Amino acid sequence: MRSLFVDLVQVFVPKLCLGCHCNLPHSLPQLCLECLEKLPQTHYEQFPNNPLYRILNKRVAIVEATALYFFEKRGLLQKLIHLLKYKGQYKIGVFFGQILGGKMATSKRVTYSLIVPVPLHKKRQRKRGYNQVVGFAKALAQRLNIPYKDKLLIRHKPTKTLVRMTQTERWTQVHDAFEVRNTNTLKGHHVLLVDDVVTTGATLSAVVQCLTACEGVLVSVAAIGFAQSPLP
Repeated sequence: MRSLFVDLVQVFVPKLCLGCHCNLPHSLPQLCLECLEKLPQTHYEQFPNNPLYRILNKRVAIVEATALYFFEKRGLLQKLIHLLKYKGQYKIGVFFGQILGGKMATSKRVTYSLIVPVPLHKKRQRKRGYNQVVGFAKALAQRLNIPYKDKLLIRHKPTKTLVRMTQTERWTQVHDAFEVRNTNTLKGHHVLLVDDVVTTGATLSAVVQCLTACEGVLVSVAAIGFAQSPLP
């Protein structure tokens, strides 16, 4: 009976691919296979000394860094991230978290003990209604079987959008913007810090700096997208 109901729903309320808007079968959650193939994978989970790791490690000490896809201007991923952040398409983050979680589980080299999303300031979260990183982070935690915590870190300083800012302006905006609620809770943990898109790495560097100020804390980073073209 339930199968019949699902079939009827798909006939009268078809499920559409978020990329090209073609009809999706029930077995495909967010994107058709053609759109999924268009997303440029980084495969960074297989290469510890990747460009994202090198960019972040110049500023702050991290153990590992990975991103699922390359983020390209006017590309499909930019469209999907826009839907995730501003159009309530929360499940996109969950979908990408499941994909990256599977990849990281396969090529696992180190053990994380906690997954923490980069927080939004309370005013921005209230306006948006949700933190776009949470679904991605929770799916990673579930796939990797690691505890998820989103109350340990707060963004106490409101910041402007970093788009079109120089690297120096970005760092000024996010410097000292984050705070750990209870440093004892993090003591001795290896935190997998999760964000949506990394561009210059200013925000992540500020959060890493905040976390590693706690005793015995190691930090690795995972993101949906990385705004750098593939290396030749």
